[in-house]
Amino acid sequence: MKKHILALLLITFSLVTVKAQIDTSFWFVAPDISATLGDNPINLHIQTYSQAATVYVRQPANPAGVNATLTIGAAANGVLNLTPSITAVEGGPVNAVSQKGIYISSNAKVSVYYTIGAGFSKEMISLKGQRSVGTDFYTPIPNSLTTSTTFTDSGVGFDIVATGSGTTVILITPRAACVGRAKNVTFSKSLLQGETFSVRDLNTVNPSELGGSIISADKPVAVTVSGIVQNAGCNSNYADQITASDQIGKDHVILRSPTGTTDIAYILATVNSTSLAITNSTTTINWLINFGETYSVSLTSPITYIKSDKPVYVIHASGYGCKLSAAQVAPAYCAGSYTTAFVRLSNDSLNLNVVTRSGYQNTFTLSSNGSNIPVSAASFTTVPGTSGNLVAAKLFFPTSTIPVGSYNVLKNSQDLFGLGIHNGGFLGGSAYAYGSEFGASAFVYANVVPTATICSNNTFTLNGQIGGGPNAGVFSYNGFGTLSGPNTQIINNVYTPNAVDTNIKPVKFILTSTGNCPNKSDTFKLTVKQAPIVNAGFDIVTCSNNPTVQLSGNVIGPTTQGVWSVMAPGNGTFAPSVNSFTSVYNLSNTDTSMASIKIVLTSINNAGCNAVSDTMKIIVNKAPAVRASTINPIVRCANNSSIFLNGSVTGTTTSSGFWSTTGTGYFTPNNLSLICNYVPSLTDITTGTISLKLTSSSPSSSQCKAVSDSVLVIFTQPVTVSTGVDLNSCKNNPIVPLSAIITGTATNTGIWYGGSGSFSPSNTALTPTYAASASEISTGYVTLTFSTTNNGICTGVNDQIRIDFRDKPTANFTVNTVCLNQPTNFTDQSVNTSGLGSITNWQWSFGNGATATATNAASQVNTYSTAGNYTAQLVINSSFGCYDTIKRPVTVYVLPVAGMTISRSCSGSAQQISFTDQSSIPAPGVIPPTGYYWDFGGFGFSVAKDTAIIFPSQGLYNITHVVTSSNGCVSTITQSVNITPKPQAKFLYINNTIQTLETNVSFIDSSKAAVSWAWNFGNNTTSNIQNPTSVYTANGSYTVSLTITDQFGCADTYTALVRISNIVSEVAQLIPNIISPNNDGKNDFWRLDFINVFYPKAEIEIYNRWGEQLFKSTGYSNAWDGSYKGSPLPVGAYYYTINLNDSPDSKPYKGTVTLLK
Repeated sequence: MKKHILALLLITFSLVTVKAQIDTSFWFVAPDISATLGDNPINLHIQTYSQAATVYVRQPANPAGVNATLTIGAAANGVLNLTPSITAVEGGPVNAVSQKGIYISSNAKVSVYYTIGAGFSKEMISLKGQRSVGTDFYTPIPNSLTTSTTFTDSGVGFDIVATGSGTTVILITPRAACVGRAKNVTFSKSLLQGETFSVRDLNTVNPSELGGSIISADKPVAVTVSGIVQNAGCNSNYADQITASDQIGKDHVILRSPTGTTDIAYILATVNSTSLAITNSTTTINWLINFGETYSVSLTSPITYIKSDKPVYVIHASGYGCKLSAAQVAPAYCAGSYTTAFVRLSNDSLNLNVVTRSGYQNTFTLSSNGSNIPVSAASFTTVPGTSGNLVAAKLFFPTSTIPVGSYNVLKNSQDLFGLGIHNGGFLGGSAYAYGSEFGASAFVYANVVPTATICSNNTFTLNGQIGGGPNAGVFSYNGFGTLSGPNTQIINNVYTPNAVDTNIKPVKFILTSTGNCPNKSDTFKLTVKQAPIVNAGFDIVTCSNNPTVQLSGNVIGPTTQGVWSVMAPGNGTFAPSVNSFTSVYNLSNTDTSMASIKIVLTSINNAGCNAVSDTMKIIVNKAPAVRASTINPIVRCANNSSIFLNGSVTGTTTSSGFWSTTGTGYFTPNNLSLICNYVPSLTDITTGTISLKLTSSSPSSSQCKAVSDSVLVIFTQPVTVSTGVDLNSCKNNPIVPLSAIITGTATNTGIWYGGSGSFSPSNTALTPTYAASASEISTGYVTLTFSTTNNGICTGVNDQIRIDFRDKPTANFTVNTVCLNQPTNFTDQSVNTSGLGSITNWQWSFGNGATATATNAASQVNTYSTAGNYTAQLVINSSFGCYDTIKRPVTVYVLPVAGMTISRSCSGSAQQISFTDQSSIPAPGVIPPTGYYWDFGGFGFSVAKDTAIIFPSQGLYNITHVVTSSNGCVSTITQSVNITPKPQAKFLYINNTIQTLETNVSFIDSSKAAVSWAWNFGNNTTSNIQNPTSVYTANGSYTVSLTITDQFGCADTYTALVRISNIVSEVAQLIPNIISPNNDGKNDFWRLDFINVFYPKAEIEIYNRWGEQLFKSTGYSNAWDGSYKGSPLPVGAYYYTINLNDSPDSKPYKGTVTLLK
């Protein structure tokens, strides 16, 4: 059971979408730490998890800055020393835009810590991935610790890095007077991706009042807070990357350092009327704070629980002795990690602050460099104020257990946990950071699969999944079945359906998470179907010699399909198949030897149901055994034909039988006596064979078929022999096949004799081949005799055959001469010279590997694939086996290959098309001068070898070229020529009518058939692109011409007059004096379009009548919209000054602009 739960949880955790410290993307700006106190070495510590990672560290706004790639194995540490790049990395200068932003990307999930390891100044910052990126931040800064004034190269403040592409506009409202900025006065900054901006407290009030400062951006940014404080005579740096305001929580657990002199939690409200309940082991403090206010709590107990009714930032200042560090504290609920890696930075004391839900303190595992370290559940203490729901532990580890620089992983197999890492000492400083997630993505799955179908004879095991914050839930359902466990058991809860559930479609199981995190629900749909009903039919009686049984089964319900099977040791077969309800069962030999067989019908394709079976029985009777005779066949001679019979019938169902015959004789004393005689008739003897059959007699109830046994009676007859009709043979092929046919059973052997020639293979073969002698051929014939041998009781017989020798036929044929690829005709002219019989076979060989065989004198056709001379042969055969052969020469002429090239030239208003013959012919073929012909697609012809023509109009023409060799062989080729239209030049132009110092005119080509363009703009400029632009600096009329050419070099020119009238000579003419920002899309902005074009360094300022500056811009990329700090200004006159910062025109332009609505 536990193994199943763990496997399910592992599946669950793999579905969580992580969006925090364990990430693949991190943005960060390092704080400017006091170099006097100690600001180096600085390092990035990167921990991988189950996958190896390639990690890229870049400064997008500073290509010359950090640019490193780390390849880190799975479950390992990677360290990047940034000390050599400390100037490029650390934030600052104050109140200025820099290029210090760092972007870290990885192809696998990693954790990243930024560390400072100076001898007396240490700090560790956990990079929070996507949870550190947002558009709204409030700065949690300690407001009760004195800012150190000993070191002037640092202070309290925050640094911002832009992460979005393009320009990010950031509004910053500092809650204290800062370098270059007034208290509570909002100002804006525009940053490109990777650019940073630093804000530092002027320290006019100490402790700092900078906490609660507001940062708002139109694109995501990341923020780092830092400071240098005095505590009990010690100076310490603190720093942390903070999360966006949408990533904070309402429940926080703080574990006090047992060795520090100061331990303070700072709570920053982001919403008015935020109620606080602060509980330790002895008391609870209730407080109310408003938006931007910070409430500090001195921690006197080991564990303090902070509960708020609205999300707050909590930063914890803690340390060793007087040395302090500070870190933002992760929420206790709906946040945390299942797995977190961390690193030990120094030999100083290391403690882990661990928070989790009660009941899960015994499911932790901790490993260091692969070695397991016990985590005792007894180390955890109940967090006060949580009603026992949370437990926390502060775990200390020596360097012998967790060495410096080791790879360490804390895991909880069943719940999220919070992890703070505190590494430091009384002298060397304190490093403090939270490595666990600052949020979690809650998920609920009612079951591993969203839908399922079962049968009413099945059960279904529910395996819900809840995680990412909530870890408990409750099932509700609309079915009438029962669960094996309570409805709060979310895994391995077995549902047994009720019969009524088949009418509910579907049964819905809703799993809803419970606990402090927002509840989530998921629905699993279960369809319950009726189980199958199976009937195999009634039991059946059969006989071993009647081994087929007609089955009649049936399956109804969710399936109408079933499969027949036979129970062992039965092994018969089903026809046509095991899937037919009306199959016939064919008993095997094993089956027929048994007394009974069990046949099973089982439902199949049950659609989620368990299979259902039914059984029927086949009872098998034994068939009788019948023997007609111990001798088979019985041979009798025609003069001794009486037959004695001694039959038998045995078995469990009968011992009687009766005789029958295929003849016309009779049985004596009768055919019911198993022992009797059969007297054949004359017809039986004449027929030669008859069959006598003994058949059993069985009662019908036995289901046994009648069994018969027969004996064959053969009557020996005197044999006859035939050598066939007389034969004819050819004198030039006097070899004759012979065949003697013996009819009868007395013998099947004999011998040939009577000729002077030879028999092959011998004269005792029934079908030998006879080779006549020369004297027999000269005589013209021979007579042969065949006589039977080994006749037994019968007398031998013989027969004669005469062979006449005839003259051979005469072969002859004619053939025509053709061009290549034309068919060659072969016409037979053969003659049957003897006048007897006929020519029966013609065998042709055409000299090119092709052959043909015919049984008539029809002409043959062969097409040769290669020109040349061939020898054809004809072999003929007569019906007597005579043959003759003749050969004749065949000539095939070569073909010419028609070819041509087409060229054209521009001639006036038309194109002249030239045609050049490219035909060829293999030797020895020749194309004569008269062998050329051109057809121009219906517009004339030519018989010249090369020719030219001007077509009357544009269009597509098909040109046919025919060549004929001196032997009359022809080749044709057809090509198309496209007569294109003459080019026509034309263009349009677009001129901006807005007044300006110079105007840019766009020209749009509208020519036809152009492939090149030559422009003259009338202002001493030209262009050869298709759609150019030209700048005019003075008003007037300009003659613009365009000359085009087409693909064949034909040209055309078009000229137009362009009038320019929108150029002004004074800048003052371009400054509007009215603006009406009423969002009607007209005059909503004070447009100074000429500024960015001609004077990008110009300074523009706008004042109200009291001299208060409302707008200032260098350049004019963001036009003034009649507002101040985002609020619309009232109707009235406003004053402007414009300094062009241009040496030829250095005077400022002043005037008023009237704002209307």
